[in-house]
Amino acid sequence: MFIRFEAASLVSKTYINGQLLGEHRGGFTAFCYELTPYLHFGASNELRVQVDNSPQGDIPPLSGDFNVDGGIYRPVHLIVTDPVCISPLNMASPGVYLSIKSVTDSDAEIQVKTLISNGADAAADLQVKAQIQDAAGKVVASNTQPALVHSGTAEILSALSLTSPHLWNGRKDPYLYTATVALVRGNHIADAVTQPLGVRTVAIDEEKGFLLNGQPYPIHGVNRHQDWGSQGWAASPANYDTDAKLMLDMGVTAIRLTHYPQSDYIHNLCDHNGILLWNEVSLVNGIHDTPEFGANAEQQLRELILQRYNHPSAAFWGLFNELGNTRNSPPPDTLLQRLKSVVQELDQSRLIVCASDHTKQTYNQIPDHPCFNNYPGWYSRFGGLKSEIETDSKE
Repeated sequence: MFIRFEAASLVSKTYINGQLLGEHRGGFTAFCYELTPYLHFGASNELRVQVDNSPQGDIPPLSGDFNVDGGIYRPVHLIVTDPVCISPLNMASPGVYLSIKSVTDSDAEIQVKTLISNGADAAADLQVKAQIQDAAGKVVASNTQPALVHSGTAEILSALSLTSPHLWNGRKDPYLYTATVALVRGNHIADAVTQPLGVRTVAIDEEKGFLLNGQPYPIHGVNRHQDWGSQGWAASPANYDTDAKLMLDMGVTAIRLTHYPQSDYIHNLCDHNGILLWNEVSLVNGIHDTPEFGANAEQQLRELILQRYNHPSAAFWGLFNELGNTRNSPPPDTLLQRLKSVVQELDQSRLIVCASDHTKQTYNQIPDHPCFNNYPGWYSRFGGLKSEIETDSKE
C-alpha cells in the first residue's frame, strides 16, 4: 500500500500511526511513500500530514511575482497492489517510461522501461506484457517477455514497433495511442499501468524555426499560473477545463507553465487537445550558492522530468526564469550546467530552454535554446521589438 500526493506546498512531513514516512521539500511535484510496514491491518490507522509554506532558503523559488500558497492543494491517491507491482516510488513517477527511438512514415520504434518492485522475500516468476492500443482500442503492437524478479526492484526493457504510425501533430491532429504494461503471474494480472503515447518529434531549426514532426509549426503561446479565483492553487478539474477552453478559443498552440511544475490534469488536457507545454524548474530571479539549494533544484527537476516523461504535450524543459534580478545573487552557471546534465541524462528527446531578461550573460548560453522576455508597452515603450530581437540573437 502506497500514498501518493500530487503536490503539497511547501515542505511536508507525512506520518502513519506516529511513524514519520518522510519529508518532501518542494511545493509543485508529486511524492509517494509506502505504508505497508506501518499499517495496523484490521484496525484503524492515522495518517497525518504537516505542511509549512514559509520561505525556505534551500527551496526555489526564493522570490517571484506570484503567491506561494500552502497546504495539500492537489489530489492524494491511495494505491493498493499485489506484493509484486510496478513501482510508484521512483520520484513518484508512473514506473513506466516510453521512449520514441525512431520515427519514419512506415515505422516507429518504441522502448518501454518498467520498474518492477517485489515486496516478497521469494523471487517472482512473471510475464511482462507491454502493448499499444490505437485510439479505437485496437492492439497494434505487443511484446511479452519472461522476467524473474528477486526481492527489491528490477528494470525491464521492452521493444515495440508501430507500423505506419499515426503522429501526434499538435492542434492539427492530437492523435493518442495508449501503452499498457501488465505483470502477469500465471493467469493473474498482478499489476498494470496505462500511459498516454503520442508519437512525435520536436526540434528547432535556425532557418525554419520550431519543428513538430520535422515540419514548421507555429507557436502561439501564453503563460499560465495555476491560481484560480478565490480557490488559489486548489483549483478543480472544471476550473482547468475552463482555462483550456479559453486558450483553445484564443488559438493557443503552446503554453508556458510559469514558473513551476504544474498538475497531471493540465498535462492530460494538453495531450488530448494538442497543446505543446514548456515545463520549468522554479528558479526565479536568484539562487543560493549552497549544497542544499543545488540538491533541491536537482530533485525538483528529476521529479518533473520523470513524472511528465510520457506526455507528448511536454516539449520543453526550462531551466530558469529571469535570473540575475536579485541583489547579491551568486552566478548561476555552475548550478545550471549541473541541471542541464540531469536533463541530458534523463531525456534527450525534448528541448532545453530558458527565459532570460538579461543579454550578454554567460549563463544564457547553457540551455540549448535561450529565450528572452521582452515587455513592450509594459516595462518599456512600444516599438523596436524587431531590432531588439535581431541584436540580441547576434549577441
